[in-house]
Amino acid sequence: MANLLGQNIGTNYKGILSLDSTINTPLDATLRAVTDGDGNASGLKLSTTDSSFSGKLGVGTDAPSALLNVQNSINGTLLARFKDNISAATYLDIKTDPTLTDYTSLYFGNDRRIMSKQGGALFLSCSDTINFVDGLQSKMKITTTEFQIGIISGARLGIKGSGTTSATTSLLVQNSAGTAALTVKDDLQVAFSGIVTFDNNLTLNGANGTSSLNNLRFIVPGATKSFVINADYSFANQASALLEVQSTTKGFLPPRMTTTQKNAIATPASGLIVYDSTTNKLTCYNGTTWNDLF
Repeated sequence: MANLLGQNIGTNYKGILSLDSTINTPLDATLRAVTDGDGNASGLKLSTTDSSFSGKLGVGTDAPSALLNVQNSINGTLLARFKDNISAATYLDIKTDPTLTDYTSLYFGNDRRIMSKQGGALFLSCSDTINFVDGLQSKMKITTTEFQIGIISGARLGIKGSGTTSATTSLLVQNSAGTAALTVKDDLQVAFSGIVTFDNNLTLNGANGTSSLNNLRFIVPGATKSFVINADYSFANQASALLEVQSTTKGFLPPRMTTTQKNAIATPASGLIVYDSTTNKLTCYNGTTWNDLF
């Protein structure tokens, strides 16, 4: 408010701040436009509790080019702006590096940026680690070479569970109907709910260790269930057989070896069967000696 002491009101009234064209209207709770002495409203509105601005606003500049411009008042570098164009691909541009000339992205630092593309796609570019945290605990991490959930050091793709029993699950893959297709439990059990198909050869390796638990095991649960090998799904299993090979065009081929190789087997188990390629005989170990089966 101008100092009126010793001033001519008729000459200087246009320099007095007024609201809604009324010089004597005091500032109160009603939001009203600030006007000049001729009654022309500005973009600024004031009340005792609120304020608003309907035009372009510049911080550090008196010539804003967008709805809001934040500029370095020292050298005029544009640091941030809100666009007034609703059809623009991005509405907020932030630049903390004065050397950058592109304002279509949201920048953090010199080389970290989040780029927004019209249509809903979000492009994230970062040369460092991006952490999604719950409080101070990291829940997910993304780097240029890794994607981890429940941080696993050294893994390119890592998912870390939160328990050690079959009641908790580290990984669950479902189809569109919500039916589990792949489940990895925190007690290290892996379950496939559907048919698993391999386009190429399937190689299964047991762990290389001294414990008997490291053997490659096929566990068939249930008294009437069998381990069945066949070429299709047309045959039912035989409940009395634990291992069954089904075919109408192929036979079962046991291990084939010479007599010398057969006799070199260390501590053969009773009932062990091999084909002796020296004698061309199918032989069985009875616990003491090898016997021809035909």
